[in-house]
Amino acid sequence: MFTDEEKNNNQENEQPENNLNDNDQTQEDNEKENLDNVENNDSSEDKKADDDGSDEYNNLENRYDGWQSTEAYYEQQRRERGEYEEKEEKKKDSAVAKKTIGWLVALCIMVSLIAGIGAGVLLRSVGDNKSTITTTVNDKNTTETKTTETNEGIVTETTKNPETTGATLVDIVTTVETGNALTPAQVFKKTSSSVVIINITTTTGSGAGSGVVISKDGYIITNYHVANESCTSINVTFYDKTKYTATYVLGDEVSDVALIKIEKNDCVPVEIADSSKVEMGDAAIVIGNALGNGISITSGIVSSINGTFVLNDIATPVIQVDAAINQGNSGGGLFNDNGQLIGIVNAKTGGTLVDGVGYAIPSNVVVNAMKDLQTYGYVTGRAKIGVVSTRSNTNSTEYYLYSYYGLFQVTSITEGGSADGSGIQPGDILYTLDDQKLTTQNLKAVLAKYSVGDTVKLEVLRPTADISNYITKFGLSTTYDFTSYLNDCEIVEIEITFVEFNS
Repeated sequence: MFTDEEKNNNQENEQPENNLNDNDQTQEDNEKENLDNVENNDSSEDKKADDDGSDEYNNLENRYDGWQSTEAYYEQQRRERGEYEEKEEKKKDSAVAKKTIGWLVALCIMVSLIAGIGAGVLLRSVGDNKSTITTTVNDKNTTETKTTETNEGIVTETTKNPETTGATLVDIVTTVETGNALTPAQVFKKTSSSVVIINITTTTGSGAGSGVVISKDGYIITNYHVANESCTSINVTFYDKTKYTATYVLGDEVSDVALIKIEKNDCVPVEIADSSKVEMGDAAIVIGNALGNGISITSGIVSSINGTFVLNDIATPVIQVDAAINQGNSGGGLFNDNGQLIGIVNAKTGGTLVDGVGYAIPSNVVVNAMKDLQTYGYVTGRAKIGVVSTRSNTNSTEYYLYSYYGLFQVTSITEGGSADGSGIQPGDILYTLDDQKLTTQNLKAVLAKYSVGDTVKLEVLRPTADISNYITKFGLSTTYDFTSYLNDCEIVEIEITFVEFNS
């Protein structure tokens, strides 16, 4: 194909012979010129049609002078015509994609580095602290506790919120001793906001003791003999002299522990240590309301860890210390040299021949009692017979005689208790338990030696006649031959296995 210009040239070449002489060109020259034009225009017909001017087209070779190859030259021409638009766009998209991927890779590397550094710091922190990580989730009636065990062998205990007692949940976490030892002054500074003065009144008088804060919302542990259901008023005073009215929540006479509550939501609870880790010779620091004169501190060492103290004829396991304990210290705290509670002070042995012998209920005993009281309303695992002795007429001669001799006569049997179905009958008199004589005064103390699951031999006296048959009259006076009445009773041996029940 030829351009219009080439066609015109051909027409001129086809003119009559006489015109050839006028142009001074031979036909041979014209043919040579046409061949040159064809050689210089090796492109498509479409390209030639688009070029309106022959000068622009003829100068293309000069425009792209300097290209090193024919391929490069024609590639540039195709770019001029727009034939490279789609391919060029794909190249652009590919470049953008590569750039985006590069940024993403860089971002991932940065995140990995940051995460690695953060994880390293966290692991080092946990390793250095060697502490307990505890998560507690409170519900209306239950508590779930998740504990991460560390190198120190942490023991974690939690309590439930029972509907039986109506008490709000108290979380008690028991940990082992950790960290460096504190001086007594440092222990006092750490715990002084957690030990309180307790003043009580009853229908028969008033008294003073101590208590230990165990929760942020105002729950306080003390001795049952300090505060119990018989109190008509209970008042609490902190070391900073702030005062609150308290209410009795629950308690247990055998364990000699009680829980009271004040309306204060920013209390500082104590840390409670695992008393099973306490050893003889360990530091023992007593903080409480000694002699009712306000919060004070004494210190010494642990003298014994396997002691038993009998209070109101009830044997209680205790930690013995030589730190000074005085009236008013009852219910206060016994702390280790990390400022952690290892016991609740409950008694001392006095006398001219006694010096430096004081006692505290181990913290584990306190914790277990609190857990049981809140969950079940009573302390579990404890041996109970499951019999009741009640008399409606406390002024009767019969009541007087049984009270005088200290005898426990059964008037009813607790359903589901240890005695239920054992053969014990109403009217039976408790006589011995494994050959230990029983009275109304020592019954709890004797039972405290046993646990649920133990089997014992119980002897009862079963009356064979009514007590009215043993009346003796001397004129206007009447006496009872109570000794003969007891001697005529039948001795019945009954085997009892202690079971878990609430009464």
